[in-house]
Parts: sequence; structure tokens; C-alpha cells
Amino acid sequence: MRLKEESIWKKLNNAGRDPVDPNWLAEVYSVKLDQGLRMALAEKLGLMGSKSWPILKRLIHKEGIQPELIYAAGLCHQHEAKYWLLTQLEGTKGQDEQLNVLKALACWGGRHSYSLN
Repeated sequence: MRLKEESIWKKLNNAGRDPVDPNWLAEVYSVKLDQGLRMALAEKLGLMGSKSWPILKRLIHKEGIQPELIYAAGLCHQHEAKYWLLTQLEGTKGQDEQLNVLKALACWGGRHSYSLN
């Protein structure tokens, strides 16, 4: 796994010269990867805007709701992602999970009348 992670990091680090495809990001993403690498993949994907939300939905369905995927949903700035995050806020039980969702919603600004239980 370590060799695979090194090659993924190398490709991410060269993304300025050689842009990465959002489908490739989803293909290499795995919950078995190092947390930092998963966050970097999700961040790169989230910053791809409208191209990323359909891919993020597939990843969430495949890998489950992960903190880095919640973060990416906020970064993509898609209205459907915002509504998905709001539904997650209502259905999430733990404070850590709620905080992750609130942080992801922060990119939309404004106020949310919600308190952590």
C-alpha cells in the first residue's frame, strides 16, 4: 500500500503541470489510505466544483460518509451538495460528525439555527 500511496502523492504534487482527472481521484480514493492522503484527494476533488459533486455522491455511496468527503461536499459549492449537507446535519448523532458538517456548510456563509446536542 505504501508504494501506491507514494505514487498518488507524486501525481497530486504534479497536478499543477499535469492536471488530474476527477474520475482518477475517485478511482484511487479508498478509506484504507492514510488519512492525510484521503483528505488531499477529497480536497482536490471538491475544488473541481460542478464536475465533482456527481463523483462525490458515488464515492459517498461506495465508501460511506467520511469526514473528508463531507469537507469536499462543502468545497464544491453545489446547491445539491448544500442540501445534502443540511440533511446530514439533521441525521447525524455525534458532535464530531455534526461539527464536520457545520464546517463544510461554512463556505455558504450566513446563519444556521442549529445547536449541537
